Amino acid sequence: MTGRLSQLDERMAALETAAGRATLTSAFCDVPPCAPVLHPDRLEVRVDRTPGASGTWSPPRRDVQGVGALVLGVRVALAGQGWAVEVDRLPRPDDPELVAVLRPVARALEAGLAPLAAVAAGGPLGRRTTRARVPSPTLLSHLGRVAALEGAVLVPITSDDGRRAVEEFDREAGSVLGHASGAATGAGERADRDVFLLLATEADDELAALRSGEALERVLLELAHRGWTASVVPSALAVPLVRAEARSALCWDDHPQALIRIG
Repeated sequence: MTGRLSQLDERMAALETAAGRATLTSAFCDVPPCAPVLHPDRLEVRVDRTPGASGTWSPPRRDVQGVGALVLGVRVALAGQGWAVEVDRLPRPDDPELVAVLRPVARALEAGLAPLAAVAAGGPLGRRTTRARVPSPTLLSHLGRVAALEGAVLVPITSDDGRRAVEEFDREAGSVLGHASGAATGAGERADRDVFLLLATEADDELAALRSGEALERVLLELAHRGWTASVVPSALAVPLVRAEARSALCWDDHPQALIRIG
């Protein structure tokens, strides 16, 4: 019994540390409804029900992506402490606020996560600055493989036409949402440097949104690990009509989920 209690204490301590680091690092740390709930052997990640919602309800796509980003951050932080993780995604259809459950387990670590832990401990992603560069095809291929591990497709947008399309979609969405667009600001000065990465998924359901959040966080961590500046362009895909236009223009049959700017 003493050994079991000791192991539970170790797991809870690891979970507490991981949850704290992931919350501070997440690219979606500005999404307030995302809340981890700590238990001795597991971490539940919930979203708050939309105020006034009743009956059948599903959390908004961006909130679910925020949970995904947090889930990946917890996985990375636990790997850095020597723990593998079992993730139960969308475990209870009767409890839509519960989006994921994570349990530390003593087994072989998932490849590639532990080296990202030191980067994740450095603070929020997408808020760091380095000299802008153009990523190599080798790096873009690596990021594509990383995204695929998280159930997403990575579409690099490197051409002038592609950049102009992204900037136009972002301006259009910004106009609908009533705020300045993020991709178009200073576009003329960066036109020959910026590369956009579009994360897309084959499906467009809640699980796809969750996995896209994990993919987004992992790609950002991979970039930061290699010394690159990257940030999320939040508004471009926030308007359904604009998102549909982006799907038609940039990723064909897959569904666009998140947009990253390098540069």
